[in-house]
Amino acid sequence: MDNFTGIVILNYRNYNLTIDCIESVMKYNTSPVKFIVIDNGSDNESVKILDDFFSRQFRTKYRRLKPDDSLVGELPEMTLIENSKNEGYARGNNLGLELANHDESIQYILVINSDILFVMDIIPTLISGFENPDVGIVSPLLLKKDGLNVDYNCCRRMLTPYEMLYRHLSNIHLDIFKKSVRISDTHILKNMPQPYANYITMDMPSGSCMMFKKSFFKEIKFFDPNTFLYYEEAILYKKVQSKSKCCLLDTSVKCIHLGGGSTDENMPVSRFGIESQLHYIKHYGNVSRVFFIAYSCIAWLSFLKSQLYVRKRLKSLKRLVRCR
Repeated sequence: MDNFTGIVILNYRNYNLTIDCIESVMKYNTSPVKFIVIDNGSDNESVKILDDFFSRQFRTKYRRLKPDDSLVGELPEMTLIENSKNEGYARGNNLGLELANHDESIQYILVINSDILFVMDIIPTLISGFENPDVGIVSPLLLKKDGLNVDYNCCRRMLTPYEMLYRHLSNIHLDIFKKSVRISDTHILKNMPQPYANYITMDMPSGSCMMFKKSFFKEIKFFDPNTFLYYEEAILYKKVQSKSKCCLLDTSVKCIHLGGGSTDENMPVSRFGIESQLHYIKHYGNVSRVFFIAYSCIAWLSFLKSQLYVRKRLKSLKRLVRCR
């Protein structure tokens, strides 16, 4: 039996990106894979267009499911899960992960966003990273859409809860904190000279492209379902760390991250960010109750100040447009 990699892709309204992503994998990949695409409650024609494309491309090796449908055993080459509502990044991906968990032929999981493009055969190299038993996640180097510049979000250091608090305090312009606090850059590659080392350990990979052993992903209980958007990688970092494993960036393999293709511009992403951040601080930050209460108040105050700033900027832009 081949050891398959289950490729889990979350689609929300961006069917063109999802199709381009899958076609790029099929163009460059040489490993046995099974695609699991979850449409996360798209309110456009995504499901119809994806269903038509998959029916033509994969024919009898394609199946379309609802989340409540039971499919225990081997999956076809392509599975489309039609979710009735947008449940966010974590729960949406977990639908695909639960499905892959029942297929014994799938040994590895590659979670990728719809705005990822393969430009080389990366899966065999990523799998080889697990020859080191201390590795929990392996990711490739991500490039921006120009295919040249590095997307530094693919390799990050996690801020401590105190650094995160100081950042909020700086945001609300408390001068004492602005002058005394210097938060180091979280982008590990930014100050590293090129060429990079082949393997670089990190706290957080980019959630847009990362590989796990399926057995390990199951052991850490997949994604935390209590976040809608953001901080999924921070929580994964804590889960991986709790098992005495590390996250690894393999710079010898690359793919392109187009960016901005996985969220809707009408989503209140800043609010989701604060809510996810507070969940992370409370359940994974190892802080006292008093600290958490103080942090929550300051974080929301920082959020409100940012919203007021955005509204002022929008009003200024509208006035400028009227004047012209």
